[in-house]
Amino acid sequence: MICVLGATYKEISLLLSSLVNVQSLNLGKSCLWQGKIKKQNLIVALTGIGPVNAVHMTTLLLQNYPIKIFILTG
Repeated sequence: MICVLGATYKEISLLLSSLVNVQSLNLGKSCLWQGKIKKQNLIVALTGIGPVNAVHMTTLLLQNYPIKIFILTG
């Protein structure tokens, strides 16, 4: 599975609008969405600003989902 990380909603909003079969996921207080683009399953995650937030979100995702590729945007 591929995961796209963005610090702010503005950075991920266009991608979110392109997803089909979107589901909101619960992972603590984190904002995550899962959907598909073409046949590819994708998770989009809102990390918050700063490297500590990005590392925290990445760790949570690796512990809970079979992420193979991370893409950082913003």
